[in-house]
Amino acid sequence: MISNALSFVLPVTLKENPSKLKWRTRTDQYARLRFNLLIKSFLHHFDLDGLEKFLIICPQDHIADFCNLLRNITDDNRFEIINENEICPQLSENNYPIAGWYIQQILKLAAAKYMKTNFYLTLDSDIICKKYFNYSTLMLSGKAFMNIETPLDYDDLYLKSFSTREQKIKNSRLIRSSTLLNYKRKSLYKFQSYGETPAFLHTQSVLGLLNELSSLHQDWFTVLSRFKGWSEYSLYFQYLEKHNLINKLYINTGRSTVLDLDSSVWYPSATYRKKVSFTPDYILKQENSHGYFVAIQSYLDPQDWLPENVTDMGTFYKMLEETLLQIDTP
Repeated sequence: MISNALSFVLPVTLKENPSKLKWRTRTDQYARLRFNLLIKSFLHHFDLDGLEKFLIICPQDHIADFCNLLRNITDDNRFEIINENEICPQLSENNYPIAGWYIQQILKLAAAKYMKTNFYLTLDSDIICKKYFNYSTLMLSGKAFMNIETPLDYDDLYLKSFSTREQKIKNSRLIRSSTLLNYKRKSLYKFQSYGETPAFLHTQSVLGLLNELSSLHQDWFTVLSRFKGWSEYSLYFQYLEKHNLINKLYINTGRSTVLDLDSSVWYPSATYRKKVSFTPDYILKQENSHGYFVAIQSYLDPQDWLPENVTDMGTFYKMLEETLLQIDTP
């Protein structure tokens, strides 16, 4: 395993599985713009000397489109586009309907067998790299930084009613995942949950997780495709808890050290305790900002968070790109 470089894993699609839910299909409309912005922000802010592989995973039918999009941005052959059925052959053999959100999570875990680095960083298409980073800024003595979230964080960020809702969602995922692992959570970890994408995954530990799930349930893919309510991070990090690996592999940090949760468009503006206007300058602010990435949740209704005088997401993404490329990097 390579110890001084990073790999990145990005599951993407241009079209979600058919759904009557508007929030599910809303993610399709600007998929190309989001992909373009993520890759450009990565090239602008990451020290490419530390890149081993950037793995882009998509459905077979979308490979040609993503190749064309990527070719217009970079010809670096470390950016590799691969069929999702090659990463996880069980997807093509499966007759059981799986929601796109779960496929995305399954692919992030299945990608471990393709990694040559000790750690890989997971990405989503609605992530943006907001400031300069390299291997050393996110790792310390071979350990990766890890976002930790607590009830106090949710109370600080959101209105009380929404904070309570968020805590219930997080706790539910932790409980469902611990059931799959046959694990009773230790009191040491009782009041903490783990940050969302981007997150560092330790390659050998992900493989260990999948082996353990197969040992407990005969086949890891079948149980994850049919059992609902888990998430990749609640599964993975509780696997580490169970085997006392957290402190050996990670440095526990705050809620905004990797993903800048405070600057991300995580929920509608009205749910935040403090009034916020998600302008490009606010999202990409450099001063008093610790995180290296921000998320702009693609499933949200834009009218619930777009700043005044911005009428559509296409305009907003263009404004964001202009602001992003003006940020100086070393």
